[in-house]
Amino acid sequence: MLKGLRDHLILSVKAKTGLSTALFISVAVASIAVVTMFAFLCVSGYAWLSVKFGPVFGALAAAGFFLLVALAGILASATLRRRTRERALVERAARAPPGAVFADPRMLSLVGQAARSLGWQRIAPVMLLGFLAAQWLHHARARRID
Repeated sequence: MLKGLRDHLILSVKAKTGLSTALFISVAVASIAVVTMFAFLCVSGYAWLSVKFGPVFGALAAAGFFLLVALAGILASATLRRRTRERALVERAARAPPGAVFADPRMLSLVGQAARSLGWQRIAPVMLLGFLAAQWLHHARARRID
């Protein structure tokens, strides 16, 4: 039974994404070729710079180029991370149901503290009034938007 479920899962992933073993092998071969090409490009770049500026300054120029590339990558990564976090926060807030504030752990601990200090018999009507007021405000905002 588990083998059939596993086979079904593998086939559904292949159907949706087009991934296969041959694809992974061809991507691995292409990746090795790109890394090798980059190594030869770096060596030839250093050789050209060492002829033009001398061996020490050629190495410093090559290192400076890679430093600039690394700094640009770090800056791009930080910017993209910040934007992604902002978008995720906005999307999560947009998808949150209207009563999600009542499921917030801080809100629940605050309610629990108030209930222990005042007693459930006294806090229950206050909570009911607060809930009704929140629902009334939610419906009023919904009518105003429409």
